[in-house]
Amino acid sequence: MTKTGGKSRVNVHDNADFVYSYGWNRTMMHAIGGWPEENDNIIERNRIFFNAFALILFVVLPQSASLSVFWGDLNAVIECFSVTLAINLSLLKLLWLGVQRPTVQNLLEMMAQDWLEPRTLEENEEMMKMTKIVRLISSLSFYGTISLFVAYVSVQILIGFEMRNDPNVDPRLSIGFLYTSVFPFDTSSLSIFIPIWIFQFFMTYVSMASYSSPDSFIGMFVFHQCGQLKLLRRKLETIVDKETIENPQKFWKKLGEIVKRHEHLNERASDIEENFNKVFLAVTLVSIFATCTQGFAVITLLRETDGNFPVLKMIFLLVFTTYDLGHFFVYCLAGDILMTESSNFGVSLYNSRWYDLSPKEAKSVLIFTSRCIIPQQITGGKFVVLSLPLFATVVKTSASFLSVLLAMKM
Repeated sequence: MTKTGGKSRVNVHDNADFVYSYGWNRTMMHAIGGWPEENDNIIERNRIFFNAFALILFVVLPQSASLSVFWGDLNAVIECFSVTLAINLSLLKLLWLGVQRPTVQNLLEMMAQDWLEPRTLEENEEMMKMTKIVRLISSLSFYGTISLFVAYVSVQILIGFEMRNDPNVDPRLSIGFLYTSVFPFDTSSLSIFIPIWIFQFFMTYVSMASYSSPDSFIGMFVFHQCGQLKLLRRKLETIVDKETIENPQKFWKKLGEIVKRHEHLNERASDIEENFNKVFLAVTLVSIFATCTQGFAVITLLRETDGNFPVLKMIFLLVFTTYDLGHFFVYCLAGDILMTESSNFGVSLYNSRWYDLSPKEAKSVLIFTSRCIIPQQITGGKFVVLSLPLFATVVKTSASFLSVLLAMKM
């Protein structure tokens, strides 16, 4: 524990189980400047905004400007637009994490406090179940990011060599960079080309890490919340025992603790929802359009290959589509589990020895469980609830848009 301004704060590294629980999340978030350390200096606290500025300067602006060059060519516009869309979502997540840094710090401290609380062996095993899910997600996200980074850079280097030998390339394009770029100055000089290429190389990793790390990071909070709700349901199931039957005061004490803990978890879920619902909406919309455009690119590649099948480019497209849908699936899965765990308190009461309660005690427990009928939710901008049915809807909507694009191309 540390003290700041007279107020005790939890050191997020005090507990080995908690350090184990966040897995690769800290590594990925630290790379983009989004992990709040206790003793961060002013440079470290604002590094995420520097990354955002560099991403705008070296990637977003030149990439967006290149859209004007391809206007009229449906294939090229869609390919360029899909990359631009993903980069802009990465930028949004970067800026949002920077603005919400105090909220992220508070959520981390609350998680650390949960791990510091005394608990039984059974409760510890239940928390570790959610921890293993979080570690699996963060590991897949990390290795997926590295794989996508290697695939993207490799593909773009090959495309750069091909474009240098293509006499039909539009002279407005800056050739050889990792993104289809248009700069307002000549980039053919090595003294200009190399620094920009290096910046784009590092910003490529930053943009991909920014795209993925907030997803697994927020997913970590939601899955932890699900674990805490499950522990609370277990306490409700065992609230009626020999001790509470013989001593009603102990029953009221246990019920009071359950109600207070439930209120605390409701507030925590509201914090996540209120601070991140706009990002969830952006993720939902981008997932629809990204899946659609990547599907279009795959089908176009299969149809128009003239003998030389671009294996590396196809691998990149498949990896990126899986990568994008995988992260959105994590949100939907976490939201679905959260709704289930938060609305099943009635089932927990049914599994308890409720028949041994006095009428007054039974009425109080029923009032509590009736408050849990409305589940905790994470939404996209208050418009859509993140759940597995939403994931299915997004995939179907993407397929519908894809059919429209293919019809336009015919």
